[in-house]
Amino acid sequence: MNNKTVYDELLSYKISKEDAKHIAESFILLQSSNVKILLADLIKIFYKKVELAPFCKALVLAKEKNIKIPLQKLIKSELIREDLQGMTDGLIYAAENKLDTDFDDLLYFAKNKTKLTELLKTFATLNTADPSILISDLKNSNFFLYSPKELKESILQILKADKTISAREIIFSEILPSKINEVVRLYGITKKYKTKISAGELLQLHNDGINIKSLIEAVNLSEKNNLKVSFKDIVQYELSESTATEIINHALVPVNKQLKPLTGVTKDGTEVVVKFTVSTLSDLKYYSKAANFAFFISKIKQNAAAEISKYENYNAVNSHLPQISEKIKADFAKMKNAFILVDITINDTDIGRNIETENEIKRLNAEQIIAEKKAQILEAELRAKKAKEALAGHSKKKENKHHNHH
Repeated sequence: MNNKTVYDELLSYKISKEDAKHIAESFILLQSSNVKILLADLIKIFYKKVELAPFCKALVLAKEKNIKIPLQKLIKSELIREDLQGMTDGLIYAAENKLDTDFDDLLYFAKNKTKLTELLKTFATLNTADPSILISDLKNSNFFLYSPKELKESILQILKADKTISAREIIFSEILPSKINEVVRLYGITKKYKTKISAGELLQLHNDGINIKSLIEAVNLSEKNNLKVSFKDIVQYELSESTATEIINHALVPVNKQLKPLTGVTKDGTEVVVKFTVSTLSDLKYYSKAANFAFFISKIKQNAAAEISKYENYNAVNSHLPQISEKIKADFAKMKNAFILVDITINDTDIGRNIETENEIKRLNAEQIIAEKKAQILEAELRAKKAKEALAGHSKKKENKHHNHH
């Protein structure tokens, strides 16, 4: 089929002369290069607004290099102009560099507006660094949403820093490329510590939403004070209600806390209001992510209330304040807690309500209410009885009157 024949056929499809000439030239070029393509398919490609010259050049190049391009799949893929051109270039690049990929993988990236050649160059570099990585790994992660160049540089940076981590591990962590640089920076800091931490660990912890900068500050504080805690322990501290650094500081320096007034009741029913201050340390031997300082304080208050209840009255409590403090401290010293009660100081006491007297008043009031209710019920019953008797008498009188009449 020569150029004129093709040209005439195109005109019969009611294609403009200028477009017909352009398509005919491209079709003849492909035929002369032994690239098999239907004229109807080339028309479809043209109307996708693909520039035919570079597209045909790519197909001819693929043919010369014996690279098979699934042309029908490419046409049916409904890719727009830029993606169709990029897809062809990507297929050629993958074949030339013997990359283990297929049409469907590349089609996925092309549809997601990814520059295929740039992505494939990144994949080739990463595959050299870690042969286990597959093109589908990039597809199954969110990394293709970012700049392939930025991705490549970040991953190579962390691979260089720590040989124990794999490129696949990094990709599936789905950490942002910009955050990888932060992980690498913090990993560099850890090298001066005795505690061994891998970049892979930091990457995973970061991916789990843990503040790795805080962890490293805690490691530094721990080693500076010769504390025997593992990195695993420090991670547990960070997962608790406070940061790992706060917990370690609490283990080194007592924290004084003035508590809200506590109320205990003596044997005679008198409320004793106690104001006191506690001094505490965190105990790293028993500290875990389940540790709860508020619960620890509530236990101190419970013990204090229990001690007050052992005394006869307010005066007895007031004269035994040191003994009460020492007894509470002794009780907590026996416990294995996440916190240590270093000291408890009772600052002030006051008399509150007399619970026993109040209870007696409540009892008497209740008895009075019950007596009043009973009286009301009895009175109602008497009224009902009188009404019934009156009704019966009236009926009898009426009956007798009727009998006498007859």
